[in-house]
Amino acid sequence: EIGFRERWVYQGALGLTSNALERGQIEGKIKSIAAENKWPLGLRVLSSYYLQLKEFGQARQYFQAFREAGGRPESVLTLEKEILLGEVGALIATRNYADAREQLKKGISDHPDSIDMLSVLIRLEAAEENFAQAHQYADELAKLDAALGFRHHAQVSLLEDNPAEALKLFQEAWLIDPQEDLAVRIYQLLSQSSPGDTDAFLEDWKKRLPESINRLRIVSQDALQKGEFKQAISITERLLEREPNDVAALNNLAWLYQNEGDSRAIETALRAYQLSPEQAEVIDTYAWVLSENGDVDRAIVLFEDALRIDPGNKGIQKNLEQARAKL
Repeated sequence: EIGFRERWVYQGALGLTSNALERGQIEGKIKSIAAENKWPLGLRVLSSYYLQLKEFGQARQYFQAFREAGGRPESVLTLEKEILLGEVGALIATRNYADAREQLKKGISDHPDSIDMLSVLIRLEAAEENFAQAHQYADELAKLDAALGFRHHAQVSLLEDNPAEALKLFQEAWLIDPQEDLAVRIYQLLSQSSPGDTDAFLEDWKKRLPESINRLRIVSQDALQKGEFKQAISITERLLEREPNDVAALNNLAWLYQNEGDSRAIETALRAYQLSPEQAEVIDTYAWVLSENGDVDRAIVLFEDALRIDPGNKGIQKNLEQARAKL
């Protein structure tokens, strides 16, 4: 029986070659191995390969061969769905929404438990502003995955310009299945419509997802904006223990250190600058820290660099003028 290493080599070789002759030779070898060693997986490899190339006819040909060769039922089902979704994606890319819709409806009729197909159909109907139909399909999806159903209802409500309803639906999804991206979306909507409720949500977020990086980013920025600088420093330091290359956090921390007279400001600002030397805000902070610590000449050069990147930034212009006044 064919060994794992040889299978792996031929699967990888298909993905590496761009030469039609080489591809044909490898394809022929895989077909030969599949026939001689009763290795239907080889036919699945070929089907998946042509699917990636968006050559759907070839993909379906090898899919049929894979199924007839006795491929595992769950693999056959998965591959069939992948091909259909690939075909639908190609139709949507060419704005052939009518055919895409019919393909999806047929696929869902054959596979009524396909969450992926229902999700694509909901987005398609919403994009076409068929909102009632999109909500109807979201109801069907909710029978398979309640949280995901609420999410799709919420997304459609946003497209209907109904953020209040979207917020309620996102919150329903959150109660069932709290996820990081969902928390961010809820926080954003609360900030716009009901900022007084954000603190309570942040506490619930901490309870449900205690390791959340995004929550730390938000509370750090919130403390900074409120002028609670010592708390902002503590939170930002914790954030950087877990995400040491977070440029925004480094930039904020450099400003906070300098504001508090902490000598770590220069090295922190330099670290942010080294990670993002073309970001005007980062250059501005580094230049300001240098200026405050006596390196005015270097600071002026950096302020000028920042203004070349963001010439309309009045804050940077003001910092440059203040630095020049020190000479």
